This record gives sequence, C-alpha cells and structure tokens, in this order.
Amino acid sequence: MSRVYANEMLTGVKLVFRNFRGLERKNSAGRTMNASGKRNFNVQLNEEQYHDLKEKGWGVRSWETTDGEVMYLLKVNLGWSDNGRGPMIKVCPTDGTKGVMLDEESVGQLDVQQVDSADLVIRPYNWDDSDEPNASAWLRSMKVYVYVDPLEAEFMSEMDDEELPFD
Repeated sequence: MSRVYANEMLTGVKLVFRNFRGLERKNSAGRTMNASGKRNFNVQLNEEQYHDLKEKGWGVRSWETTDGEVMYLLKVNLGWSDNGRGPMIKVCPTDGTKGVMLDEESVGQLDVQQVDSADLVIRPYNWDDSDEPNASAWLRSMKVYVYVDPLEAEFMSEMDDEELPFD
C-alpha cells in the first residue's frame, strides 16, 4: 500500500459516533473509546467508498453491528493549532436559511444537532503500522446540513437578534 498524498472529498455522507467536544468516553466494558481532548467523528461509508479509500491507503475499518450488519467507517480527527487555525466548518440548515461558520469554541454543538448529511474534505496524515502504511484522516473543511423542525424555524424567524437567549 502506498502513502496518501492527496486530499479526498466525500459528499452526502452520514456522520456517526460524533465527539466534536472532545469528551472522554468509555464503552460498557469500561474501556476508553475516546481520550479527553481528542475531537473526532466517523463517516459512515458505503461498501464501494470503503474499498476505494482502503485501496488508496486510508485507514478505514469495517465494524459488525449488534444486529449482524457490517458498517464501513472512516474516523476523522479535527484540531486547531495554537494560533487558532483549524478546519473550516459551516452549518447549513436544511430549511434554506442562512448558515453559520463554527470555530473551536462552537463546534461542540454538532454533538447534539440533528445532522442530516455532510460534505467534507479530508487531508491525510501518513503513519506506519508494522509493514503496512496507513493514512489517518484530518478534517480540512466541512459543510454540515442540519435539520430544523418547522416550529423552531418559526420561532427563530419571529425573534430579533437582541431577543436571542444565547450569544
């Protein structure tokens, strides 16, 4: 397997196992699944995407669910440098209203949003594991489409900026 040098674009994907806040999480057996401060999420792939990315050298994996189905996943990491530079992330409501850019402080809200789908560009970080090189995925940019229920949209359209209950 060769090293990965090119960025990859994935469109219309489902985000699963989201941890944009970087909270420590443990499974039912008490094993740490996510270390504190490590922000990441997984992209659910179809079988064709899985084989294509695996052939290119990306660190994809398959996982058998409790009901016996196979889920194909790509873990995507995200982080910001000391100077505040990080991935560009825009949240776009599915009702067509204006989207908003997220930063390191606000990206954690994606853990609780009802995400419909996402388009993203990942960049590789190559590492060697035994004799097989792999590329982990780091988020470069992403557009996230979130569902807004009709009542929520109505409430927001009736409020002035000064009336919003949050900053």
